[in-house]
Amino acid sequence: MHLNNIDINTWANWLNIVADNKEMSIATKGNDIQLCDKSHSKKDPTLRIIKIDEIFRITVTLCIENISVSNETKAMISSGLWALATKNKEEELPSDSQKRWNPEWADEKIEELEKFTQEILDFSNLVTKNQAEIRGLWEKFKNTIPQANPESIEFFINSLLKDASYLQDPNNHVSIALMCERAAQLYLEKGDVEAALRIRMRVAAQIPPDPKLIAIISDILTQDPTVEGFGTFVDHVGTTAVKNGNIHFKLRNIDERPRVICVSFTVCHHIRFQLGKTLAVLKDNMNNFFTSLPQNFCENVIERSQSNGFYKLLKDNTYSKKHRFIIGDCESITFEGVGTVSVPYFGIRAIQNDISIEMESTGSPEEMLKKLHIMLWSLGMPTVLLPERDQDVARMKIFSLMRCFYPKMELNFTIDNKYFEISPEKLKKKMIEKEPKLNSTFNEYSERMYKQVVYPGRELWAVHIVEELKQRGAVGLMAGVSGGCKRIINILKLGALSSFDRFKYLGLMKDGVSSAEDLIEGAGDGVFARVIPESNVNDKTPVWHFPYCSNKQILIELPILERTGGYGYEDDKFGSKARKQYYNRNPVLELVTKIQNHRPFKMISIAERFMGYKNEFVIKNRVPPEYIAGVLVQSESLKVKMMRLMREANMVHVQEGVEYVNFKENVRLDQFVHCGSTFKKEFWNK
Repeated sequence: MHLNNIDINTWANWLNIVADNKEMSIATKGNDIQLCDKSHSKKDPTLRIIKIDEIFRITVTLCIENISVSNETKAMISSGLWALATKNKEEELPSDSQKRWNPEWADEKIEELEKFTQEILDFSNLVTKNQAEIRGLWEKFKNTIPQANPESIEFFINSLLKDASYLQDPNNHVSIALMCERAAQLYLEKGDVEAALRIRMRVAAQIPPDPKLIAIISDILTQDPTVEGFGTFVDHVGTTAVKNGNIHFKLRNIDERPRVICVSFTVCHHIRFQLGKTLAVLKDNMNNFFTSLPQNFCENVIERSQSNGFYKLLKDNTYSKKHRFIIGDCESITFEGVGTVSVPYFGIRAIQNDISIEMESTGSPEEMLKKLHIMLWSLGMPTVLLPERDQDVARMKIFSLMRCFYPKMELNFTIDNKYFEISPEKLKKKMIEKEPKLNSTFNEYSERMYKQVVYPGRELWAVHIVEELKQRGAVGLMAGVSGGCKRIINILKLGALSSFDRFKYLGLMKDGVSSAEDLIEGAGDGVFARVIPESNVNDKTPVWHFPYCSNKQILIELPILERTGGYGYEDDKFGSKARKQYYNRNPVLELVTKIQNHRPFKMISIAERFMGYKNEFVIKNRVPPEYIAGVLVQSESLKVKMMRLMREANMVHVQEGVEYVNFKENVRLDQFVHCGSTFKKEFWNK
């Protein structure tokens, strides 16, 4: 290791102190430093390892020893470098005395050490530099530290919390929250529950939630809980923990409990795993947990296991827990007098990451938001109510492109929290190292990304690939609708809803074709549809060859497939998210190509009639009415009935004597409702 501008012998002496009693010694030659076994001759040293966090700590102490900055600043730099040194703790260098440095790991560490140290040394007039400039140096690296010594992190956090100018920027709140939770988890791993709870609550008291949520809660409290509706979706919050940075609020009357504020969101996989560890520890330390909360926050804390499910909407617009759709069990933490947080157990894939909270609607909106904030921090979800940062947006775009074009890589990145904290540039680099083709994908598609509106207030990332879909043979999508024509009217009003969305947000316990199976398999939060390729249109394939076709189909436009997070299979798998299938699925573009290349056929036998027509695509959450291209029915009488019901539902307006559909620009009613036994290209391309 070569370092300029340092008295190498002095540095070696420092390191020898560290190496004492570790069977290690330091050999120097000019400006070179070597670590060697004490049993080896210094003339023929063999590189060995001492504790690398100590090397870093002593190095930076030496670097700043004679610099006239405050002790607090020195400690901040030291703790920062110490934390940097101990990252990738699970990849520590081999301790076997016969093994040498792991080149890949060591090169990365040495490169970072030399770069960081040189930047410090380049401050030739550091005495005139202020803490903000020194902190800027640390900011370059802090997001790359998934693991560190908890005491070191806590000391660094304390330094930041004393800096009023630093706390003025909400972006810094997220950084502190992430560091706080990292330290808390490390304390829990050491068995120091009190330290973990202490740091969470102390930092939570100084890091406020996103102030825009005060207005949201204030607005919710003015709503009538007996009025049907989806509730309120809030975007651009909690992006490091919450999938798509979206939280749902709704005011409900639940059985005999009036005006309950229901809050829900879906956490990322790594947060759910981390939450499971926290709950396991808290179950055995409930007294410590209760005493760690702010004084008079709640009357008591109770942990219990109970059945989990969706509340049913009754005729009086009350949501009933007694008549709910039960699926699996959950662990609930009740803060008596404040609210209850419910966390589903693993096993029901579509809802195991869905966190539900019920709060008493007492106090001012500010007070209610603060209580919600404390509950989440206490359980290890500190960033849920914090605003998203530009780097969080960039990171989510990167993940979205990966899912769309290289889904087999998803498991490697979405279950590890370090990839949600490192810089977007480093995340790209890590992905490209695993799949070099991603470099051209990022370059080509990053500027083609946009947000699709799923609900007012809720958006999901999408990427413009419609032209590629068409080139590969896709014409549109279809979904069979069972039941009467009024069910289609409801779809045209509300959009096509997944089982999860229908149950969760509306309390409508109307099963789809396989709602329970879909929830268990992991696709319960998706709308199922089938791609119709050019090989199946224009009289080539009867509609009834397609599974679950019914005698009525809604026709869905191709841009819905641009929404990332959706996926598909060549045949019907209930949208399975079983690891073997889900993480080996084909990207959407490749899958469309395969579907197009299935040969069209004339029916030969019952056993053969579904071959090549069982493809399924899972569209996240909801297909809004504006993405519905039309309706196909099998008889003229059904067409007449559908058109009449649409008029009665006020879905039609008349312009110059011609009837047009309200939610489709310049689409005539008679061109929206079709009658036929085969799909035609013009159904989607009006």
